Amino acid sequence: MISMYSRCGRSDYAYQVFESLENPDTVAWTAIICGYAFHGNAIEALSLFNRMQDCGVRPNTVTFIGVLTACSHSGLVTEGKKYLESIRGEYGVDPTVDHYDCMVDIYSRAGLLEEALELIKCIPFEPDAMSWKSLLGGCWTHRNLELGKIAAENLLQLDPDDTATYIVMFNSYASHGKWEEAAHFRWMMAERNLRKDISYSWITVKGKMHRFVVGDRHHPQTEQILKIR
Repeated sequence: MISMYSRCGRSDYAYQVFESLENPDTVAWTAIICGYAFHGNAIEALSLFNRMQDCGVRPNTVTFIGVLTACSHSGLVTEGKKYLESIRGEYGVDPTVDHYDCMVDIYSRAGLLEEALELIKCIPFEPDAMSWKSLLGGCWTHRNLELGKIAAENLLQLDPDDTATYIVMFNSYASHGKWEEAAHFRWMMAERNLRKDISYSWITVKGKMHRFVVGDRHHPQTEQILKIR
């Protein structure tokens, strides 16, 4: 129930369910912490993590993914480093590549791209696709083409059919006026017969689903919707 409400964006209902538990266990604490973290409510997530410790409930591997995600979404670099360093020593939890990926994401979002790359090189695991995706995303946000090329090369070795990588690199080269290099990524997509899936959002009102695509004006209530703006 906590996870369901959180995934639906109703953190208030999720919290009510959590508070109704007499003695929430690790799973319940983790569910509410992750729920807040994934919606960018870092203060609430970290406050709940502190309460969890005060109650004597031990966190697990997933709990720390929620904690590090909260730090990532709120730019809490120092706090993220502290939690990552304390996972094994203070809490006796073996860190996984997912925890290091969260830290890479923290660095990348904050624009600390060199630190993110050094962490990828030093982690005691083989970097996975998410490691490089996080770095690539940070490179696009902070317009670092050179490190973006490194991230893209490694990512395409792991997942050559990931359309997002080609599109990000096309846009990166194009934003730097390097049209020949940008066109090369379009050509690579065509060679592999890759197409980007159209992104869309949807809501359900009175049992009927309404689907929205950027720039699409085919919805029968388009004019009414636009007037609300």
